[in-house]
Amino acid sequence: TSEDVIGESMFYNCYNLRKMELPATTRRIEGYAFFGCSRLKQIELPETCVTVGEYAIAFCDSLSSLSIPAGLVRIGESAFTYCTSLSTIFSAIEKMSDVVSDDYYFSPFDGISDGCLWHVPAGTKNKYTSLSWWDRSWGVVEDLESSASAIENVFTDQTNCEAWYTLRGMKLDSKPKIPGIYIYKGKKVVVR
Repeated sequence: TSEDVIGESMFYNCYNLRKMELPATTRRIEGYAFFGCSRLKQIELPETCVTVGEYAIAFCDSLSSLSIPAGLVRIGESAFTYCTSLSTIFSAIEKMSDVVSDDYYFSPFDGISDGCLWHVPAGTKNKYTSLSWWDRSWGVVEDLESSASAIENVFTDQTNCEAWYTLRGMKLDSKPKIPGIYIYKGKKVVVR
């Protein structure tokens, strides 16, 4: 893809698309990119992804789980709307209110499965359940490590504080070449 972008309507209504492995350098998924891919069962948003546009992965009826990376800064209106089988979401975002606008007429998650179970960072359950678009039928479990605690855990052992780490606390061999958000010297660093 050009400039690490999945373009607008790139896979629009590709009915037979079942699995999508995005490049690890993907930064943006633009509007309607996977709209109506009704047989899409698996798509993983890379850690480098910062934007998911409006209706980008909407009406993907076969998608049952989704992982939302911590570095995402914007989820567009109706981005995952009517993914009716979506029953498990792993969201590494600590403050979803900064990522999803309250001005949207439709939330990014309208029409997903009743009883969808959200896995969120420790200490963020109330931040999620108090969102204006939160559906009371959804469950929430605080079983993901927050990026703040990942930083804390990574640096309790001070033997190599100048190493690079992912937001999940995985140590890297060298400075990352893939754009994204990393931990270096105890602080979040954006690599472009």
